Amino acid sequence: MQCVFCAIASGKIPTKRIYEDEEVIAVLDINPRSKASCIVFPKEHYLYPEERPVLSQKVFSIAVKISATIRQLFKPVFVSIAYLPSKSPHFNLKILPYYENEIPLVERNPLRLDEKELEQMAEMIKRKLNSEKPKKKEKKTKTENIYWIKRELELA
Repeated sequence: MQCVFCAIASGKIPTKRIYEDEEVIAVLDINPRSKASCIVFPKEHYLYPEERPVLSQKVFSIAVKISATIRQLFKPVFVSIAYLPSKSPHFNLKILPYYENEIPLVERNPLRLDEKELEQMAEMIKRKLNSEKPKKKEKKTKTENIYWIKRELELA
């Protein structure tokens, strides 16, 4: 049986993707315990973050950005990022928003959200994440570069 996360990454299982690049993917949780619960994971299959520390750091970094986006858009009381055991042996982080009367406990039944609501949530998160992408740095002119090189030499 193939890993669920690998199947999602390869497109074999449909999901509501909120982030994707060459190495990392984030999707809305299909069994959310609270509104806008997400899962962030590397496309590469491995179980423990220390197996691929640089890639794992990237997964954590993206999870932090998504967490901040969820906090801005949906105004939960708190958002946690959890590294929890999963039924599927694939490193992943869960983003769990906490709302006033909605604590995302495992014992709690998953929320029943319709397809339209899930699609709207995914689009809102994607749009906000894309609007926050860092702008490319402007290249310095040759004159500016010479100034800073001279300045560094003067200070040395």
